[in-house]
Amino acid sequence: MSLIQYRYFDAVIKAGSIRKAAAKLDVAPSSIGRQIQQLEHEMGMALLERHANGVIPTPAGLICADYIRNSLFDLEVLKSELDGLRGLRRGNVRICSIEGVVAETLLSAIAQFREQYSGVTFEVTVIGTQQVAEAIVSGDADIGIAFQHPPHADIEMAARTPDPLAASVAPGHPLAVETEVGFERCLDHPIAVPETTFGIRALIDQVCLDKGLQVKPALLTNSIEALRSFARTGAGISLLPNITILRELADRSLVSVPLIDPQLKLATTDIMVRKNRRLPIAVQMFLHTLVERMQVSARQSHVLQDKGKHPNW
Repeated sequence: MSLIQYRYFDAVIKAGSIRKAAAKLDVAPSSIGRQIQQLEHEMGMALLERHANGVIPTPAGLICADYIRNSLFDLEVLKSELDGLRGLRRGNVRICSIEGVVAETLLSAIAQFREQYSGVTFEVTVIGTQQVAEAIVSGDADIGIAFQHPPHADIEMAARTPDPLAASVAPGHPLAVETEVGFERCLDHPIAVPETTFGIRALIDQVCLDKGLQVKPALLTNSIEALRSFARTGAGISLLPNITILRELADRSLVSVPLIDPQLKLATTDIMVRKNRRLPIAVQMFLHTLVERMQVSARQSHVLQDKGKHPNW
């Protein structure tokens, strides 16, 4: 099997279609088709089932797909180790992340890392918590950042940073003067919640299930910025982790009121990688920077939350 066959086959499996894979790789579909046919000939069995809407792997195709994906991972590691001998002058780190940590924590970590290793490039894709594991396992990302991610057989937690869910409100909101508040009391006010792909929403729904409550949101959105703005404009409450609102806590456009509910107080922001995958050197080194930056953000958010309750500090 050749490297080009590896890459074409992996792209087809991910896309579920030869035509879509060809568009992504910017090659002719016939070229991919020939390579897949040659691969099937060498394996002595069909690897794909063709359908009107695309292709799906056969049982043999699934085995090949897993082998090929691991081989491509190993190739990335080989390239990165050779780059390491040259002083890490190049490399690429692919990250899938929830929106809330991108603007401050993640981009701060990237900027810090590139001050020393300017040849390393980054790809950042913003997705919901539920999609993070899929991106890591499929090889579409090297590092994932999610909120309160459930255990996954193929995922290793590189770090879990305490990031309690809190009631984010404008300074003039009635709850802004409270030292802490219960989840049920928040429901007495207009509230904004994210859609179901968000880890925040999964946690809220679990608390509602446990307490026999129902949320009737004034705003349902797939945007963290919309949640921040809803609270910042005084429209109501948004339940957000403090790391998500670092900027607003610093300029005091939002006040973070701690929630007393144990499930919400124990929430975490998680940094994840694929289990048993040997990471490229650039990814390994950036992972250390990211974990440290996340810990700094957590400490900052705790201090800023306290300052918001004591405006004269």
